[in-house]
Amino acid sequence: MTHNKFGLGRKIPSEVEREVRRKSGFGCVVCGEIFCDYHHIEPYEDAKFHDPDKIILLCKLHHGEVTGSLNGRKMSDDTLSKYILSPYGLRKGNNVWRNLTSIEAIKLGNFLFLETEIALRIDGLDVLSFSFSDEEFPIVGVNALFFNSEGREILKIKDNVVMGVTDVWDFREEGNTIQVNSASHKIDLRIIFHNNGLLEIERLRLSYLNGTVEIGADGALISKYRDKVYALTQEARIRGGQVGIEIANGVMRLGKGERTQYFKGASNIAKNSQPSRLSHEDSAVLPNISQNQSPQTPPTDNWSEFSYNGTIAGQRISIQRMRHSHGSTAIETDGRSIRIGVSNGSPMSMRIEKMSINSIKKSASDKTEG
Repeated sequence: MTHNKFGLGRKIPSEVEREVRRKSGFGCVVCGEIFCDYHHIEPYEDAKFHDPDKIILLCKLHHGEVTGSLNGRKMSDDTLSKYILSPYGLRKGNNVWRNLTSIEAIKLGNFLFLETEIALRIDGLDVLSFSFSDEEFPIVGVNALFFNSEGREILKIKDNVVMGVTDVWDFREEGNTIQVNSASHKIDLRIIFHNNGLLEIERLRLSYLNGTVEIGADGALISKYRDKVYALTQEARIRGGQVGIEIANGVMRLGKGERTQYFKGASNIAKNSQPSRLSHEDSAVLPNISQNQSPQTPPTDNWSEFSYNGTIAGQRISIQRMRHSHGSTAIETDGRSIRIGVSNGSPMSMRIEKMSINSIKKSASDKTEG
């Protein structure tokens, strides 16, 4: 049935949906589950319009209990009314999603991270990272702390448990996507949880202390320090290393390795006999990890691989397949100069397949007198 007897369609207007999400605490009113259904308290067939005061969010489990379709069990109206008056998300200050499965790779815009312990670190805070267990199953969870452009926390992930802050303008889910807005057309965060093990941060406006990272609609990643643009990354890929992007003390580092020995269990990610969940359609984006590397190929437990295309400190940089030893950094910049292949206090080796660096010519309007 597409319309009820009053001609009311099933589609709830977007502004009503947002009001329902807000009143429900941006999650199931019973348990706070992020991924939910819209449930009419007043039977839909008797509704003359979509009233946000008579619609709530319920997860699949509790939707089944409320309607009585779950093994014949039915939640009483009195019990449901208590949850409606005091939704989980508003009582706790956060909603929750506990069913995130293992993540094999992370994308920040067009920046891909594989086998990298910390994807993003700002002023000493690991914003986006993996947690590790034993050597047989090295990746046990993803951890994240996301802030908006004003530095307020909006969502966190702890060992694959997602918790969103409910004191926001809007927090919505659709399919496998979570989006947080601070205004109608101001997206602070959009995350896509792909079924193949890829966690993609498609949009981002994040500020923490002195560092800022933004991802626009085209996937380009902008890295700033105290509002000064350090890098505009059109496309990049890191495999290995400990820190993918680090912004601290006026310096940005890409592909940073802090130890000569790679973190525990990481070398076995490439050698794990379990098949990857990454789909064939991602093969053009995600590099194949060979289990039988040739003698000419540096082993993944001693080397990191880095490719980059973008602008850093006013220079257009293109790097194809740089391999550098752990304990070294691929690129380091203070916003004025660039260093490529930087030792972090131990002997290092580096090999680059192809690289080009070109200055960006300023137009006449950009030049200043003096």
